[in-house]
Parts: sequence; C-alpha cells; structure tokens
Amino acid sequence: MRTISKKIPIKVEEPEGVTFASSSGNIFADLGLPDPEILLEKAKLTMKIQQAIEERKLTMVKAAKLLGLPTDSLKRVLTAPSSEFSIDRLLRFLAVFGQTFEITLRPIEPKLLTARSGRGTPSPAAGA
Repeated sequence: MRTISKKIPIKVEEPEGVTFASSSGNIFADLGLPDPEILLEKAKLTMKIQQAIEERKLTMVKAAKLLGLPTDSLKRVLTAPSSEFSIDRLLRFLAVFGQTFEITLRPIEPKLLTARSGRGTPSPAAGA
C-alpha cells in the first residue's frame, strides 16, 4: 500500500500584539535562564531515565528502589531538570539501567554564546 501526502499551505494570522520568534534550539537559552546548556543536557538525561523506566515497565516505587532513592526524589528527577541532581548523578542513574555514555568536548557555538550573554561577544565565563 502506498500513501501519497500532499502539503496544503495554511495561512495562520498572528493575533494582535503577539509576535513569534525562532528558537535557538535550546528552550532554556530562549527563556534566558542561567546555564542553558547544562539545563538542556539534564533534560536530555532525564528523558533517557524516563525511557529506561518505561521500557522496563517499572513502577515509580520499584524504579526509585533500584536507584537507591526515595520515591519523591525520583519524581523530582523526572520533573525538574534544574533540580539538585547533577549531570554526574543523572549519568550514574542511567548506568544502573545498563546505559553507557561518552563525553565529548567541543567549543560552544557562537549563537549560544550570544543567547547566553545577550551580546555578540563571548561572556567572560565562556572563555574559562
């Protein structure tokens, strides 16, 4: 069976007083939050933890016990990537589920530096 799809142009009018902006690719940077790169990575790791729990069909109680956490702490891990859990700790949780990882270092993209500092030049912390 072959499916043919046709793109139909849709004209959407912007409501008065509302403007839209393109995303930088990092919602945390778009919101102007501090350390958006770290928050984005924590969010990605949190999603992987949630997937691992779902794939194993674990309850929150069983998953928390496996990770050595109280259930309320696991709920915080899964709902607040800016929480008190470090990237290191989130990676250790993934290791419990048999996940491996690699750490890659690369320069920060200029557009992220601009979004982070609000200027066209790197912030002092970016060079540190």
